Amino acid sequence: MAVAKPLYGSKTSISISLNGLSNGSIAISDTIDNSSTLYEDFLIEVVISGTTSSNAFCEVRLLPSEDGTNFATWDNGIPLGIVDLSSSSPQRAHFSLLGVLYKAPQYFKIAVKNNTGSALSSSGNSASYQGINTQIV
Repeated sequence: MAVAKPLYGSKTSISISLNGLSNGSIAISDTIDNSSTLYEDFLIEVVISGTTSSNAFCEVRLLPSEDGTNFATWDNGIPLGIVDLSSSSPQRAHFSLLGVLYKAPQYFKIAVKNNTGSALSSSGNSASYQGINTQIV
């Protein structure tokens, strides 16, 4: 009897300028192109290093596109979640696109807004993804 299991792609860095991001600013990644790999889901990892204080967080949003040219903006992007720096730094958060969409889009960007009250650290901030498909074994 065939069984459906996840098939994980390689972990890939996302090009986004998070180091030194000032409070209240938004960083937007380069385009992630899913038009040929056709992953069903993505596991997005965001690592934030900054000043720890109560109510310090960064918000993460998905900016999808149907054509690879016209992307959602921050205001109409899809919220993925937050990276909470209220207890310690650095913090690592993971988000699944299936948590907010039925299937991963063909093209998308990740946007991160700094709401920590100060600039993020000048190093140690990053983002990456791992594509996920279903395999029948």
